[in-house]
Amino acid sequence: LVRRFCFLNPQDDEFDIPDLPDLLRLRLVVSTTNTATALYSMGVEPGHFSWFFVDEAGQAQEPDLLCAVAGLINQNSRIVLSG
Repeated sequence: LVRRFCFLNPQDDEFDIPDLPDLLRLRLVVSTTNTATALYSMGVEPGHFSWFFVDEAGQAQEPDLLCAVAGLINQNSRIVLSG
């Protein structure tokens, strides 16, 4: 059921990250803290996504959380830590 809402690489049918133009058209992105750092590396501008929800935040190390959002937030961004 979840796979129909995921980006799958058409060559090997595995989970992947969309190209930047496709990514910027999305309204919701779900990722791990490690994968979220790739958004900054791909060129997503700070503030493009206005909300960041971190589930199981109590299990994450502070540096992991910071690295995941640091290059993506601006003064209008909202971060919700739960769990």
